[in-house]
Amino acid sequence: MVKSFRYNLWLELNGFDATVASLGADIPELQLYPIHTIQTLLLRSDLPAVSLARHALACMLICASGTALPGPADESWQNGVLLYKAQKFAEASVQFEQAVALTPESSAFHHWLGKSYGRTAERSPWFRAIRLARRTRREFETAVRLDDRNVDALRDLMEYYRRAPAFLGGSAKKAGAIEQRLRELQAAD
Repeated sequence: MVKSFRYNLWLELNGFDATVASLGADIPELQLYPIHTIQTLLLRSDLPAVSLARHALACMLICASGTALPGPADESWQNGVLLYKAQKFAEASVQFEQAVALTPESSAFHHWLGKSYGRTAERSPWFRAIRLARRTRREFETAVRLDDRNVDALRDLMEYYRRAPAFLGGSAKKAGAIEQRLRELQAAD
């Protein structure tokens, strides 16, 4: 299983100094678990009381900062990205499906799910590839509907429309409309 959000790295990336980030060093297990499971470690009786107290202080500092802790959807998405980059597209799809189920309003999650479906389709038998191609299009369209300024999703949807046959939703006209939208976005920047 891919681990994500190492505790001390998360602290450092969110602006905490090295002293606060080093609080996690007292409990080595913290560096292996997603941040949202750390609370369960606080309930363990086999950890030294001093370490628990220091860790509780670090958690309070995080909460007081107003910085959002990464949730399960973010972790699923990050795990999916790692699997996608390792070219494990079917496994990545499962992670992205979990992220989308937890946060259906995320354009980025739908976009990555579409990408992983598309790459899985490229390696699948014909009948399965057709089903995955339709899912790919649906996820790209959802990503664009949720955020019509998501340039990466727009580009991938445009490419899908250009390459896919008509019976899978391909359309030169739709691709041209997206290309025009991309030009408008580029001109606005």
